[in-house]
Amino acid sequence: VDFEINAHLVNWSRTHEAHPSTLFEPDSVSQLVDVVAFAQATGRQLRPVGTFLSPNGLASSADMMVSLAGVDRVLEIDVAGQQVTVEAGIKVDGLLQELAKHGLTLANFSSIKEQQMGGWTQVAAHGTGATLPTVDEMITRMKIVTPGLGVLDLSDADTGERAELFRMARVGLGALGVVAELTLSCVPTHRLHEQSYVVHGL
Repeated sequence: VDFEINAHLVNWSRTHEAHPSTLFEPDSVSQLVDVVAFAQATGRQLRPVGTFLSPNGLASSADMMVSLAGVDRVLEIDVAGQQVTVEAGIKVDGLLQELAKHGLTLANFSSIKEQQMGGWTQVAAHGTGATLPTVDEMITRMKIVTPGLGVLDLSDADTGERAELFRMARVGLGALGVVAELTLSCVPTHRLHEQSYVVHGL
């Protein structure tokens, strides 16, 4: 696994910096599993980080951090079922471009599309549209690498305790484990109709 010692990261709004002692940069899910296992075995803190967009520094750690930038593949596009399975490091914009080739898109996404899918869904980003749910509700299945329970495959078809775990893990803020893969529901590509008007006398 590639890593950087004494890394320096600055978030988009330049309100927070991170100086992790080690920044791991896996390029596969299996390498990510090894990183999480190492953190568990040594009792050290590990925080996942995407593009470090967060304005509150949630992903910061002075100990160890793991970047998902290299875990960014599209694994499957199910056109008939209108679903896509991706690795968590893929950027929203990159996924939208791949979906467009198949006549699909996401039902909701933010005006800023540089976020990685894992972080974007873990914080329940609101996207655009007052009547649309937060983006985590597009998730139908997820693979999460946990320090205590290993790799968990969770889905909206689970029942009992696993159903509750799936609900919590969808917006885990990186605290329950590192999201490795996501399956998301999609919608057909469509055009939006914009109406603009001016109101006088206010």
